[in-house]
Amino acid sequence: MLNKKISISFICCVKNESLYISKMINTIIESSPDFLEWELILIDDNSDDNTFDLVSKKYRSYHQIKIYRNSGSGKV
Repeated sequence: MLNKKISISFICCVKNESLYISKMINTIIESSPDFLEWELILIDDNSDDNTFDLVSKKYRSYHQIKIYRNSGSGKV
């Protein structure tokens, strides 16, 4: 049997999710099996709260987690 890894990317747009985003991210981290290579790409849609800073600081040691900021007016 080959030890083949499966790769998956989660892409999620977020806006003002500072109260809930850690739960979502921790769920992905905790439920990902060893054979899964994953990445989480977050697009912060010009949040008014500290969503961007929270993710940037709290999860900076996770190379799988990337957050980008939409500096425009946002879609939501």
